[in-house]
Amino acid sequence: EVAFPSQPVGDTIQRNSLKERIARLRADGGTNMAPAMESGLLELRKRMDPGPASTSALVNRLVLLTDGITEKEKRCLQQAEHAAQLGIPITALGIGKDWNDKLMEQIARAGNGDADYVSSPDKIRHHFTQAVQQMQAVALQHALMRIRPALNIEVRSVYRAHPLISGLRPDPGPDRTAVVTLGEVDRGHGQTLIVELVVPPRAAGSYRIAQIEVSYDVPQLSLTDQSSNLDILLSYSHDTAAIPPLNPEVMNLVEKTSAFKLQTRALDDLEAGNIQGATQKLRGALTHLLNGGDTELAATVQQELENLEKGRVMTSEGRKTIRFSSGKTVKLG
Repeated sequence: EVAFPSQPVGDTIQRNSLKERIARLRADGGTNMAPAMESGLLELRKRMDPGPASTSALVNRLVLLTDGITEKEKRCLQQAEHAAQLGIPITALGIGKDWNDKLMEQIARAGNGDADYVSSPDKIRHHFTQAVQQMQAVALQHALMRIRPALNIEVRSVYRAHPLISGLRPDPGPDRTAVVTLGEVDRGHGQTLIVELVVPPRAAGSYRIAQIEVSYDVPQLSLTDQSSNLDILLSYSHDTAAIPPLNPEVMNLVEKTSAFKLQTRALDDLEAGNIQGATQKLRGALTHLLNGGDTELAATVQQELENLEKGRVMTSEGRKTIRFSSGKTVKLG
């Protein structure tokens, strides 16, 4: 049901009408997200400029507030992919403790957005305010990164490490280029990426191992197809004294990203019934979390690890905390 068609919100009378219409909404029947997502995307497209999504100067967002326990999950994921093609990120918010966190995470990932859970009704306003603030801070849209590795060098993985950790799946491009969709970039937090490259041994010296190109649109200036380039250089040396110390900020993000990987795989193991594999990965994640200084999340992992080691099941709240809090390197809002 479309409570209020897409339109600018102006005077007080119109604002009050909108609030009254929302206040009359009542929960009825079961959850069927796919038609709701279709209706939401249709309303968003009404306000987009004609032509491809990349020509639009508007900042758009689809916010899902749901328990995520729905029929036709595949159709929901198809709508999320459609949103990504239109350049519309999805913010997927799960309500309470018993909601389908895995599906919501899949929808957010497919829709180039993010997912989180609303643990109590009084926090809904905060999450909606946060979504609006993120939209207001968008500086770049439709950002795309192309990694062109040098000969004999392989791109193994790409992770977004800041402000939210997520695995990015590079698409193959011409001449061994890896193409990564970055989506929106805000002016406050930006994005930090960890690119894992496999390089061969070489003689001492400095070498260009890859070239990075980022293309993007600037909606506030109505600029499209802008680009920036960067050469990635690597110095080889046989003198250990000449090797510079590791960057502590980078290593902190590496620790957090490593913990995120292990926690994600541990939850997959649990779903598959591999308790031993899950506990081993959670122990490794705990070490990375403590090294990275994330004591609050480490305490949750420690508690759930003890539950598993005593033959108990992981709590629903603990699982959701691990799944979503592990990806946050910046406290947004």
